[in-house]
Amino acid sequence: MAVATDNGGRQNASSVDVIVNGSANVSITSPSSGALFSPGSTVTLIANAGGPSGISKIEFFANGGSIGVGSSVSWGNVSAGAYSIVAIATDGAGVTTTSTPVNITVGTPPTVTMNSPADGSVFPSATNISVSAIAQSATSSIARVDFYANGALIGSANDVGTNKFTLT
Repeated sequence: MAVATDNGGRQNASSVDVIVNGSANVSITSPSSGALFSPGSTVTLIANAGGPSGISKIEFFANGGSIGVGSSVSWGNVSAGAYSIVAIATDGAGVTTTSTPVNITVGTPPTVTMNSPADGSVFPSATNISVSAIAQSATSSIARVDFYANGALIGSANDVGTNKFTLT
């Protein structure tokens, strides 16, 4: 309220209603930033929010478009692409707070085919065996191919720029 008084003692008042409210907090707890999903997957989004006047709504957005409302939302049949996801919490006074963005990628995983040795090959013991594979990705480049024997890592090849990886 403000009251003005002139030099003759006359007064007039003006008032406004305001809400004093601490800011809410909201954070996305799942998925984590950098998560990878296959196209067509269902991505479960979970957020935590709180504030001094309570939380009346949490809404998730991907690249600016609404995905759903709730503290846990299942986002089904997600198309390939890169997404920036935020949660917006609305408190009991109608004030909104936006979470830090979480970035995810939805894309097809790479394919890999063993090139050599041929399936069923037999080698004498104490023989050095060269192994190779062809790896491809429709959505990104291949950084490396890891080779395993009986579940144990035996080596990695990172012939970046080609799609043929060899370990000798």
